[in-house]
Amino acid sequence: SDTATRFLQVVNDEANWPVYVHCAGGRHRTGVMTAVYRMSVDGWGIDRAYQEMKRYDFSTSWGHGCYKDYVYDYYHDLQAQAQRQRIAPTRSEK
Repeated sequence: SDTATRFLQVVNDEANWPVYVHCAGGRHRTGVMTAVYRMSVDGWGIDRAYQEMKRYDFSTSWGHGCYKDYVYDYYHDLQAQAQRQRIAPTRSEK
């Protein structure tokens, strides 16, 4: 998650625009960080983000299943964080 946090800090900083994201093959690590961006910034759900990864040739073969797990875990953590924020009392309610 620290990697995702740092990635989002870099790509959301206008001083860094335009941003080009790529790894060796442009499918797995790139797909993961793009999915993180889509879910965190664009508000996409996990199914839509994962389908986009697959459209750009992401696969879970050759040991890349951990990347899919990371994306799903990230989404579930994002959902849990949003749920906690919805139920947290405001200062006036304390």
